[in-house]
Amino acid sequence: MESDGGAVYRALAAVGVDLTVLAALTGVFLALGLVHRWGMVFPRWTLLLAGRRVPALLPLVPAWGVGLCLGMYGVVLLVMVPLGLVGVIAPFAPPVPFTSSGDVTWMVLFGGLAFGGFGGALVVGACSYRRRRV
Repeated sequence: MESDGGAVYRALAAVGVDLTVLAALTGVFLALGLVHRWGMVFPRWTLLLAGRRVPALLPLVPAWGVGLCLGMYGVVLLVMVPLGLVGVIAPFAPPVPFTSSGDVTWMVLFGGLAFGGFGGALVVGACSYRRRRV
């Protein structure tokens, strides 16, 4: 994959940063903006916008959209784990770094908790932001 990307992509991949890491950092920035003052008024470092109010829908639309999608994805993963354990769905096939389907089951469980938790946090933060802005 590194040979397919540009110079920036190769430099980021060399230090272990890929698109998912950048997306997660963007999500953390969004979540912090929902709960801090600089999410309601543009801070000084936003040169042309400094001191102006942030339009309410600017953080709300991505927070609701991403939060609901991540939350639903986490719920689906959390439902898949018990279904896989009781045999309703086929056991998870272990990809290369894993040695058994049990290892993959643990990964899916923790992934469901992480995605569901972060999605839920974004939705709660967006609801709180909306109440403060209205």
